[in-house]
Amino acid sequence: MICRKELKENAKAVLKRFGYWNVFAVTLISGFLAEGIGSSAMSGVSSMFSSIISAVFETSSDSPSYSETMETVFGNPIFTAWFVIILTAVILITFALALCFGVFVSGPVLAGKNRFFMENRLYGSKFERLFWGFGKGRYLPIAKTTFVYMIRIFLWSLLFLIPGIIKSYEYFMVMYILSENPEIGAERAFEISSRTTKGEKWKIFLFELSFLGWILLGLLSCGIGVYFLEPYYYASFVELYQKLREKAISEGIADCSELPGYIRN
Repeated sequence: MICRKELKENAKAVLKRFGYWNVFAVTLISGFLAEGIGSSAMSGVSSMFSSIISAVFETSSDSPSYSETMETVFGNPIFTAWFVIILTAVILITFALALCFGVFVSGPVLAGKNRFFMENRLYGSKFERLFWGFGKGRYLPIAKTTFVYMIRIFLWSLLFLIPGIIKSYEYFMVMYILSENPEIGAERAFEISSRTTKGEKWKIFLFELSFLGWILLGLLSCGIGVYFLEPYYYASFVELYQKLREKAISEGIADCSELPGYIRN
């Protein structure tokens, strides 16, 4: 069912028909909003914690050796307890911040980006559609399902990572389904994705792997080339979703009331 060459050719045709630079702007800004800001915030928290640790264990020529310092510090049960408490608090705060950012910012941005790409393949779309997920009646349902998605992937990833990777392909359609019907409900979105990607996960993985050469080539230009690859990359994955969507409807996994298409609204 999944023909990599056909999907990629369709993506190229869309970019040629409706223009490249508007799509490039969407991928650039969405990447900054969904990942760049969050990464900067997490880096700030990490740097702050590293500075605290460095200050605690900083030694000078007149101080005991590092090993003696460590023995002195962790030989004190009170200090050890406080260190563990602070470390745990920092980890929990960092996780909570990442989760909140993902749910309330990254999720709606991703839904808007998917919406833009799906509309763009049909009749062209405008840059403003990137913020479609923040619209009234869409934002909270998208945030709720994004929360469930992130928690599920995180919990599956705790099982030696591999199950998390497998589940990410099983849930491949979830964020696209949200961009089509935000009110569908988390459980139903997961059910449709799980049933539709049955027997397709390995093909989705190979499809993603087929971009590896382009990504490596983009990295050779100090990573800048990757940004110019993203419009083609995401346009191709939208074509993949469209194929899976057709499968879901044709096999009765979902109907047109649940997946109503991408009419401007």
